[in-house]
Amino acid sequence: MTVMFFAPWAPSSSPVDASDIALTCAVVSAIQATALDAYTGYRQGKLSAEQYAGAVDTIPEQYAALTFQTGYGLRDLVAAARTAISETPASVGGAVFDPSAQPYSGAADALASACEANHTGLQIAGQYGIARPKIRPHGEWTRA
Repeated sequence: MTVMFFAPWAPSSSPVDASDIALTCAVVSAIQATALDAYTGYRQGKLSAEQYAGAVDTIPEQYAALTFQTGYGLRDLVAAARTAISETPASVGGAVFDPSAQPYSGAADALASACEANHTGLQIAGQYGIARPKIRPHGEWTRA
């Protein structure tokens, strides 16, 4: 059974399929796990700047791969996250951007909130321990 509903983040004339949102949330979980694990590993000194950049630099491709799925939800929020990547400066040499900084962190937070509203919240695990996906006011991730 497919459940259709109108979501506040979707254009009012287009129904949103909850399973399409669930697919997006599963992929965003993997993307955020990459970002948070790289952040935590680098801050703990377990990843070099080169290793951190290598992990972070896969994130734009992960979002691009999501857009090739025939049924993915939260299209406007995914597009906003992809745009935010290009607008977010890097803080570690070699990385294309800093996933813990604005505007990307705000876009990622909006995706996380939409996934939670769909009852398909992000599921994140990492090798180095995980910082919470919520952002402090000054832009740093908090530790769990």
